Amino acid sequence: MTELEPGDVLGERFRIERFLGKGGMATVLAATDLETGRRVALKVMRSMYSGDETLLERFRREAEVLRKINHHAVVGVEDAGQLPGGNFFIALELLEGETLKRFISREIRVPLPLLVPVIEGLSGALTAAHDAGVVHRDIKPSNIFLPAGPEKSLSQRDSASLVKLVDFGVAKIAGAAKLTITGGSVGTFKYMSPEQLRGAGDVDHRADVYALGVVAYEALSGVHPFASDKMRVEVVQMILNGNYPRLRKSRPELPKSIELVVAKAMHHERGLRYQTVEVFSRDFTRAATEFLSRPTHPAPADGETPLMHSARPTVPAKTPPETPPPSELPASALQRPPTLLGWLVAAVVIAAAVAATLSAI
Repeated sequence: MTELEPGDVLGERFRIERFLGKGGMATVLAATDLETGRRVALKVMRSMYSGDETLLERFRREAEVLRKINHHAVVGVEDAGQLPGGNFFIALELLEGETLKRFISREIRVPLPLLVPVIEGLSGALTAAHDAGVVHRDIKPSNIFLPAGPEKSLSQRDSASLVKLVDFGVAKIAGAAKLTITGGSVGTFKYMSPEQLRGAGDVDHRADVYALGVVAYEALSGVHPFASDKMRVEVVQMILNGNYPRLRKSRPELPKSIELVVAKAMHHERGLRYQTVEVFSRDFTRAATEFLSRPTHPAPADGETPLMHSARPTVPAKTPPETPPPSELPASALQRPPTLLGWLVAAVVIAAAVAATLSAI
């Protein structure tokens, strides 16, 4: 596909408005559908990949997945197919706002009164996906869109309008033939569950529970739980063993209940993790509501934006917060010293992920 300019018409159907972004295999443009008059986000497969049947099938399946789910917190699909010029496309609901990634990069942290409906909305979207036999496999802040915009007051925001889950390009569909991309992996490294990193063939909806827990941790703390300047092999070992700093190390003012809920969602053993996003969201909302209802931590008043409640890190007190004894901490919050055997296992995991790739769909 040649470079398009605003005003150009693609495939005799879509008039281009502006460039929105570019991914590994597609370009996304704001456009007007001349057949319907509707404005869309036009995802066009890059011509260099149009001859790759595996990537082409994955591209087609994204539209299929979105049609299967049809949930208000999942980006809508208008149409999909091949244009007269040969370009394969997906016409998606055009969203105005910003990603959660951009919000975090600007505000550092997401205020708890705002994060609660975000988690609730994502829970609804993922529950609908899981009920339809779809596992997203790439939950991360850049795939979470906030269409309402941060300037709206909390009283105007709810999970139905606050959040949209996007990019089902690597989703797994129950019963569909598996696709493999040679030389790559399915998902985003630091948001992958341990079973995804191991290349397990039976990755299920609990991988999305894990990733949503990682997102919640990052949104609350402003730091990714596995942020590290260590070698990749060491970070893989940290993920596989569930070794990361306690949430309250960076947010000592948060209650232990929230820390434990997030830690359970992120448990490295999926059998000990929350088994559904719905239960995780319920417990997270309950813990947050109890905390925010305390007199010293009121929720924003009507007409007041959540940003008025400082989202940025505050200077911690000189006296460190009391650390609970190890018996009271979740297993995933306890640090284990790295071992040579652990490094070797992590190295094997990386080699397997690159050589065999994580099986897609």
